[in-house]
Amino acid sequence: MRPPRHQRSVAVGIALLACVACSEVDRTRWGARFGSADAQRALGERLATGDGVERDLEEALVWLEKAAESESVPAQMRLATLYDERAEAGDAERSERWLRAAAEAGDPRGQILFAERLLAEGRDEAEAAKWIAQSAEAGDPRGQLVQARRLAAAGGHEAEAVALLTRAAEQGDRDAAWELARAGEAGGVEMDAEAILRWLRSAAEAGQPAAEHALGDRYAGGNGVEQDFAQARSWYERSANQGYAPGQEALGFVYQIGRGADASPSEAAKWYRLAAEQNRATAQNQLGVLYAQGLLPDEDTAEQIAFYTTGGGQHVSDVAEQLEKVAAVGRANNDRKAVEWYRRAAAQEFAPALTNLAKMIEAGRGADADPDEALRLVRRAAELGNPVGLSEMAVRFSRGNGVEKDPAASLRMLEAAAKAGHGPAQLALATIYVTGRGFAPDAAQAAHWFRAAIESGEQAAEVPYATLLATGSGVEPDDAAALVLFEKAAERGDATAQWSLGLFHEAGRAGLRANLSEALRWWKRAAEQGQPLAQAKLGAALVKGTGTRKDLVDGYGWLAASEVGEAKSWVEALDKALSAPKLAKARKLAEERRALRQPAVPEGPSE
Repeated sequence: MRPPRHQRSVAVGIALLACVACSEVDRTRWGARFGSADAQRALGERLATGDGVERDLEEALVWLEKAAESESVPAQMRLATLYDERAEAGDAERSERWLRAAAEAGDPRGQILFAERLLAEGRDEAEAAKWIAQSAEAGDPRGQLVQARRLAAAGGHEAEAVALLTRAAEQGDRDAAWELARAGEAGGVEMDAEAILRWLRSAAEAGQPAAEHALGDRYAGGNGVEQDFAQARSWYERSANQGYAPGQEALGFVYQIGRGADASPSEAAKWYRLAAEQNRATAQNQLGVLYAQGLLPDEDTAEQIAFYTTGGGQHVSDVAEQLEKVAAVGRANNDRKAVEWYRRAAAQEFAPALTNLAKMIEAGRGADADPDEALRLVRRAAELGNPVGLSEMAVRFSRGNGVEKDPAASLRMLEAAAKAGHGPAQLALATIYVTGRGFAPDAAQAAHWFRAAIESGEQAAEVPYATLLATGSGVEPDDAAALVLFEKAAERGDATAQWSLGLFHEAGRAGLRANLSEALRWWKRAAEQGQPLAQAKLGAALVKGTGTRKDLVDGYGWLAASEVGEAKSWVEALDKALSAPKLAKARKLAEERRALRQPAVPEGPSE
C-alpha cells in the first residue's frame, strides 16, 4: 500500500536535504524514486530527450507512466506523443489511453487532440463533438478553430464561428488567422482589405504555408501591397521549403522567368520537380516545357558534350561533327523527358499539357508521330474549354486537317477561344470579321475583338484597330486614340503604322500641325520596309519635289517598286522623260526596292 501523498512529500524533502551535494539530475532521480509525480515526469522527459543523461526511451516511458498514474496531465500528454512516435505494437492503444485520461482531466489540448483522433478514425462523432466543444470553451485555440469549422459547415452559426476563429487567431493560431483572411477575401466575413491583409500576414509570419504562398502572390501582383518581386520570391521560398506544392510551383516559375531572382532553368526545374512529384499538373507541364525548349542539360550526354567542347585533342572539324551528333542525342533525350512529363499532366486532363503533348506527337518529337493521337488530345483540350485547344480545332476545321472541313465549326471554336480571353484567337476572329473570309464582313465585331486582343497583350491588333478608329468603321471615329496606337506601333517598327502616321502628319489630324516633311520621314521608314503605299507617296514627292528635294531617278525607283495603280501613269511618263543612263539606274533601283515590297493591306493572322 502506497503511503499518503503528504507522507511521500515529507520523504522526498528529507531525501533531498540529505543529498546536498547531488547534481540536479540526481535530485530528480531521488524525487522520482520517492514518488514525486513532478520529479517522475521531469526524469522521464530527461531520459526521453537525453537532457543531462544518456537517452533511454524505455526507462523514460516507465517514469512517465508512474507520473501519469499519479494524474500528471503533462506526463499523460507526453506519453501520448511518445507512443505515437514509437508506433510499436500496442502503442496506439497506449497513446489513446493517456490522451483520453488528459481529456477527462480537463486538459483543453488533450480534449481537442483526442477528438481529432476519434474523427480521423471514423469513431464516435458525438463524443468527438463533446470534446471539441469543451476544448473550445476552455479557450484552446485549436479547439476553437475546429469548433468554428464545424459550426460553419453546419450553417446558421456564422457569427459564432467567426468569433471563435478570431479568438484563436488572436492567440496566434496560424491556421485560424489564415482561414479568417480567406473568409474575408471570399466575402463570407465582413472585413475590410486592411484587416484581411493583417490576418494573412499574421498567418504567413507564423509559418502557415498556404498563407505564405498567398502573400507571395500579393507581392507578385501588387495586390494590396506595393509590387515587389523579391518579396514574392521570399514568401514563395518559405512556403516551398515547408513542402507546400503550390509554393514550390510558384518558386519554380520565379526562377523560370527570372522575376524576383536571376533566371535559372535548373533551379526552376528543381522546384517544379518537387511539386510535380506531389502530382501538381501545372508543375509537370512546366517541366515538360523546360525539357522541350532544351533549357535543361541532358545528364546522359553532358560529359560527352563537355569533352568535345574542350577539344578532346581532335581536329576542329571532327569535334564539331561529333559535338552535333551528341547534341542531337541530348535533344532527343530531352524531348522524351518532355513527353513523359506532359503525359503525366495530361493524364490529369490538364488542358495545356494536352495541347503541348499534341504538338510533340504531331511533330514526332519524343514519341512516334501519330496524327490521330494528336487530334484526340487537341479535341479533348477543346472539350475542356481550353482556348489553345479551341483555337487549334478552329484551324483544323478551317483547313480540314484531320477532320472534315467545316467553316461554321471553325468560327464557333474561334469565338469560344476568343471569349475565353485567348489573345491570338481574338486577333484571328477580328481579322475574319474585317475581311469577311467566308462570312459577311462585320466592322463592329472586328472592332470589338481587335480591342479585346489589345487588352490581352496582342500588339498586332493595334494597327488594324487604330485604322478602324481613324475611319470610323464599326466604331465611333477617334483620331486621338488612333494616333496613340499608330505612334506606338510605328516606333516599334510597324511599316503600316508608319505609313498611317505619315498620313496623319500630312493632313494635320488628331491635333497635329500639317507637316509634309514629318510625313515623308515616316513614309521613308515604311518604304524601306517595302510598304507599297509609302513607296508610292515617297516616290511622288521626290518626282514633284514637294516637301523634299526633287529627284526623278530616286522617285522613279520608289514609284516603280510600289506597283500601286496610281503610280503607273507616273512611271510611264518618266520612262519617256528620263535619259537612257538615268532610266537604267532608276529601273535598277526599282528592282532592288521591289524586293522589299509587302502587301498594301496587311495580312491577318493565320487561320
